[in-house]
Amino acid sequence: MALAPWDLFLRVSYLGFALLLLALAASAYGRYRESRFIALVGAFGILAAEGGIFVLPALSTDPLAWVPGEVVLLHLAALVLLYLAVIRR
Repeated sequence: MALAPWDLFLRVSYLGFALLLLALAASAYGRYRESRFIALVGAFGILAAEGGIFVLPALSTDPLAWVPGEVVLLHLAALVLLYLAVIRR
């Protein structure tokens, strides 16, 4: 089962954004050594693993690995909202 280009873009965007936020949280922990950043590193690590699961259908033909695009879009929106809640203005 091949993914549509837009669906594949959405999944790879989610994975890339989660990995970027994981790297930012890890560098913030390295710089400030505050315990709240450990929780952020863990949370963004879990979301990055979830992004890897979302990309699996592009690498496999297993129908059990399929996650609907709407679910990926909702998770991407939640990830962006989490990012907006964490950043300082």
